[in-house]
Amino acid sequence: MENPMKPKIPAILASLPLITSLGLFGLTASSATADEHPTCYGDTCDGLNPADTNCTADAVTIYAVKAGGRSDGPTYGHFELRYSPKCHSNWVRFTRWSGVRTYLDEMTGGTVQETLWIWRQGVANSLRGTAHTETWPNGNSEWSEMVTADGVTCSSVEFYYTEKKQFGGGARRSEGTFNAPCLS
Repeated sequence: MENPMKPKIPAILASLPLITSLGLFGLTASSATADEHPTCYGDTCDGLNPADTNCTADAVTIYAVKAGGRSDGPTYGHFELRYSPKCHSNWVRFTRWSGVRTYLDEMTGGTVQETLWIWRQGVANSLRGTAHTETWPNGNSEWSEMVTADGVTCSSVEFYYTEKKQFGGGARRSEGTFNAPCLS
């Protein structure tokens, strides 16, 4: 007996590039490639979203750790300091844990949220915050605006708990701040 799926397999395989380019299954095609030039360099990147500059194409993680607000408390996700050689700039990326713990937190009354911070040590007005949050069914990732990699870069993530209310936002309390080591 002939396999009824056999004639369909080539058609399915042929459609995979189209499916992935449309962003189905949580995949997205990048419009920028590693060969494209970034739109900024060094201090001209200050305050920009790395996703809008082609700086993510060659980015590397120079520091990574599980992060939480208190040394004796839970961790909420994965904290990374990123660096782009082409852009000579840094930014922070935070990827929140997902799964049962996150679901239960939301169902039982509130959520832990975060704000990212990055700055150049000793440089006035260099503090930058969250640039973008990307959400998908299994969690989210966010990243900060960029700062030039000249000098020493410091970064942190501040956690806070927001109570769930039927109408409008609930009370907010601090869950602490994770301060990454400053790096040059």
